[in-house]
Amino acid sequence: MARNAKVIIMTDEQVKERLQNYADCLGMTLSGLGAYILGHWVYQQDKMVNPFMERMKDALVQIAGDEVDALVKIAMEEVKRKDALQQPSEA
Repeated sequence: MARNAKVIIMTDEQVKERLQNYADCLGMTLSGLGAYILGHWVYQQDKMVNPFMERMKDALVQIAGDEVDALVKIAMEEVKRKDALQQPSEA
């Protein structure tokens, strides 16, 4: 995958030096190490957040479905009640 998007990060000099040291030890450029770190972080977030969001969506769908079912039941009872009122009474 081509990396052509630029992200500029401001940090203090000590952090930059430590990152550069790690990059040198791994045989990477500072930019490559930064891209790896950011990519790994995004991957971890996706692994944690996406399943949580799916569970939330499923729960909301269930709640909404239950609410719709209750409203339909109330509407049906109201229709029956109105129909019963409109029926001519047998005397």
